[in-house]
Amino acid sequence: MISLNIRSLNDKLTILRQVMNDQHYDIFLLQETHLKVTEVRNLSDYTLYCSSNAEHVWAGVAILIHNKLIKFVSFNPISSRICCLTLNLGYKKIHLFNVYAPHNDSIFYMELENILKELPCLDGIILAGDFNASVGKPNNSPCLGNAALVRSTNHNGKRLIEICELFNMKIGNTFFKHPIHHIVTYKSPFFGTTSQIDYFVISTKIFKWVRDIRVISKLNLTLFTDHYPLACELRINNSIFPNHINQNCLTSVRFIARKDLAQLNT
Repeated sequence: MISLNIRSLNDKLTILRQVMNDQHYDIFLLQETHLKVTEVRNLSDYTLYCSSNAEHVWAGVAILIHNKLIKFVSFNPISSRICCLTLNLGYKKIHLFNVYAPHNDSIFYMELENILKELPCLDGIILAGDFNASVGKPNNSPCLGNAALVRSTNHNGKRLIEICELFNMKIGNTFFKHPIHHIVTYKSPFFGTTSQIDYFVISTKIFKWVRDIRVISKLNLTLFTDHYPLACELRINNSIFPNHINQNCLTSVRFIARKDLAQLNT
């Protein structure tokens, strides 16, 4: 997956689809799309889910997903700043939230917290996007690793940490040590200062599926944005698809063997 504050999606879909094809990304989470309507667009091998509001065209979130995953997902356009793509993985559901947070806004984080409270406790959760949050260095919080970029924590950062502790989640970027150019997610076009305000926040129960989270600095997206694309490699065990034999032949053999063994024992 890859997440990026796109600074307007208009006239950029062709470039995004080419990037997804070349780099083999399955899901592209986009913030600040500046689109006016909530809709679903079919784009050849991909589908674009948009969550927008004509009264807040400066916001907007969208998810571009490869059609090979369509049969496993459902989409919930919550607002111009939050949308959710639910992946049905057989016995488990993963709720993938695309987030675009305002600066220093407690109401937004309160709304996000209330949404998460409505989810079944057994489901996995992934929050991704532009949180406008600096989370600082570890302060004995289990949700933070040792790879945070800055030491200070702003208001949004404190609220994000509170949500992570409440729902047993980890701020994924901070658990993967990389060179600085793979950590910085934003560079001010006016002052040249850099920061880390975009994240993948993931339930502890599914964090073992995460192989890496880093900024993909080599991508020349030419998208006129001051954010950098943040990628998350998530590998899901194919054994969660027992009814889809073509997903993993070895899993199918094991499933049948155990069933036959149970019959022999009876």
